[in-house]
Amino acid sequence: MDDNSVMYEKALKARGIETEISCAQAMAICNMFGFDRVSFREYCDSHEIKFKECSFGCF
Repeated sequence: MDDNSVMYEKALKARGIETEISCAQAMAICNMFGFDRVSFREYCDSHEIKFKECSFGCF
């Protein structure tokens, strides 16, 4: 597991996110930690975390 994956996992766990995340939550996490949105989305996709309530089309 690379450093980014560890950070993504910690950020999601700290917020109690296990199986789904809203677009707004994902944007907030990426902005707060300076995560690359594409890499974060790929991490979520590969860990079966589904996006919901997406209105921006970023994820």
